[in-house]
Amino acid sequence: MSSGIKQEVLCFNAFRELFRGRFTENEAGYLVQKFDFDIRKAASYVLETTSEDLRREIREKAKSWIEVIPRTREAKEGRISVEIRQFACQACDHSWWRRVPARKLVSKCYRCKVKFDALPRDEEWGYAEFLCECGHNFKGWAQMGATCLCYRCGAMVTTTCILPAASLQPRRRTWKRTERKEWTQLLLLY
Repeated sequence: MSSGIKQEVLCFNAFRELFRGRFTENEAGYLVQKFDFDIRKAASYVLETTSEDLRREIREKAKSWIEVIPRTREAKEGRISVEIRQFACQACDHSWWRRVPARKLVSKCYRCKVKFDALPRDEEWGYAEFLCECGHNFKGWAQMGATCLCYRCGAMVTTTCILPAASLQPRRRTWKRTERKEWTQLLLLY
């Protein structure tokens, strides 16, 4: 997605959130595009115009405006895109992972109650995955973009990805109840 289209999508979403569902997708798109994606002009026009005149204009002209922005189409179909992102609070010296909507990458620190944007992908840190050219796949603690030594061939390998916290991934049960009983009985014998 080019930067111009991305900026238009951001303006469109900001306008819809500003009026909190007062306009449908096509109506909001028509109003924002009418003022060349300037939210302030569009908002002042909406506030200054009477509701009857505004509805009449929208009924006449917004029918021809059919372009649908992909993210809002996904939301209508019930498929809101979600990302697992890392957040960090410098004041509390605390970092956390959160599942957030892709259109709004914001989370609040539960200690100091301040909202933060998600860290850029190239600045994330944590449990990283490395994939060497020799085929060796290993994991370790690192920051994105950092290099680590492959113990199989000795080459320096950059991080492939940072894995989110274990609490956001499904847990695997490694011990069966019967195995646990056998191990505890063996431990009691010694």
